[in-house]
Amino acid sequence: MSSKTTTAATLCSFLLTFLSGVPLLAAEASTAASLADLSWIAGDWVGGDDDSFIQEQWSAPEGNDMMGMFRLIQGGDVGFYEFMTITRDATGTVLRIKHFDPGLVGWEEKTDSVVFGLVKVGTHRAVFETEKDGNPERLVYERHQDELVITLEKPAEGTRTPFRYQLQNP
Repeated sequence: MSSKTTTAATLCSFLLTFLSGVPLLAAEASTAASLADLSWIAGDWVGGDDDSFIQEQWSAPEGNDMMGMFRLIQGGDVGFYEFMTITRDATGTVLRIKHFDPGLVGWEEKTDSVVFGLVKVGTHRAVFETEKDGNPERLVYERHQDELVITLEKPAEGTRTPFRYQLQNP
C-alpha cells in the first residue's frame, strides 16, 4: 500500500470516528491548566506526503480562548476542514472540533461538536480525551522544537495514529 493511500485511509478512519451521529461528551476529568500552559501549540503547522497536504493553525491564547483551523488537501483539492477551539469552562479546559466539507457544510449537527477534555498537561505535551461508545479516545499534542505531533489514540482498538507537522515561519 502506498504512503498516500495509507495517509488517506488513516484520515478517513479518523473522520469516520466522528460521523456516527452520536454527540461525544468531554471526559469527566479535566485538568485546571490555564490556556497559557498550552501556548506552545500556537503557530502555523504543515505536513503531509506525496499527494496530501495538511495544515493546522492555532492562535495564541487570548480572551480565555485559543482558536484553530485544519485543512486537508489531497490531489490538489480540499478534502475537509475543521474549526477548533480550546477554552476554559465550568468543567475545565476543553477542545471542541467541528468538521466541514469543502462547501462548508457541517458534519455534526448544528449545536454539536466533538468535545475532548484536557486530562494531562506538561511541558510541550497535552492529552485531551473523550468517550465514544464507552471507550476512551485521545488526542495527544506534543511539540519537539519546530515539530508538532498530534496522535489519535484508540486504546480499545490498540491504535495510535500520529500526524506530524512542521512549524512555518518560526
